[in-house]
Amino acid sequence: MAARLNARRLDVECIVSTAGKLSERVGARFPGRGIHQLSRELVGLGRETERRLDESRKPNWIVRVSIATLIVVGLALLGISASRVKLGSDIEGIDEWLSVIQDAIQDVIFFGVAIVFLVTIEARLRRRGILVALHEMRSVVHVIDMHQLTKDPDSLLYPDRRTPSSEPLRLTPFELSRYLD
Repeated sequence: MAARLNARRLDVECIVSTAGKLSERVGARFPGRGIHQLSRELVGLGRETERRLDESRKPNWIVRVSIATLIVVGLALLGISASRVKLGSDIEGIDEWLSVIQDAIQDVIFFGVAIVFLVTIEARLRRRGILVALHEMRSVVHVIDMHQLTKDPDSLLYPDRRTPSSEPLRLTPFELSRYLD
């Protein structure tokens, strides 16, 4: 069965492979230029991101053990405090019983929310690390975009429209079309 294209999921191996091929093409056409250095950096960053993703898939045992310990301690404290409650003849009427039941339900709900918060800590830490790696890749892509902004194809067609702040054109028309391709 042929591999299906999934536009909603980034495949790091494919990205690194494509970036590597593009870096080779850029190096063949523009050796020693800034865009070639950037393309190599993008390949390295892709490999580093791939390594980070592999690391993030492994369980973080320190976090897991710490969370489990906090949950056990919390359950123990909840059990101790529940065992020390003395329900005697001090509670009179339905209003007081409803108040006691309401307090107990609130404590259970609060403890449940605390458990959900603790259990999701590892996933949130993992997500933060992946977002940092994605931001780094995006930064390199933005730098490449800035490099391309200085390569204006109109400067070949209308050289009289160049401004004093225009980047000097160092590429031939063929090289410029290949660069922008």
